[in-house]
Amino acid sequence: MNGRAYGGLISNAKSLAAYLESVLNHELLSPEITSMMFTEQMGGMCLGWFKGEVDGKKYYCHSGGGGAYGCEIRIYPSENLTSVVMFNRSMMFRDERILDKIDRVTIPLI
Repeated sequence: MNGRAYGGLISNAKSLAAYLESVLNHELLSPEITSMMFTEQMGGMCLGWFKGEVDGKKYYCHSGGGGAYGCEIRIYPSENLTSVVMFNRSMMFRDERILDKIDRVTIPLI
């Protein structure tokens, strides 16, 4: 991918989950800044995050990827949970919401 707005991140699922937990537990940002980050601006979009809901459980998510990889990450504040899924395939320019299916099964088991 060769675009001006593209960032990049190299990680694994365990590290991404640890990052999400630190956001959830206000270890990186104050509760006030985290609240601002998750305040909807327009059309379900927050500051770098999207809002969604699975079976009545509200979450904030982001997805990304490149030519041969992709991932989805989520934070469920009211459940005090995070979820991560990574793929060895392209997810360029689409948010598949694979975690809708996975989280619907796994969250009730926790």
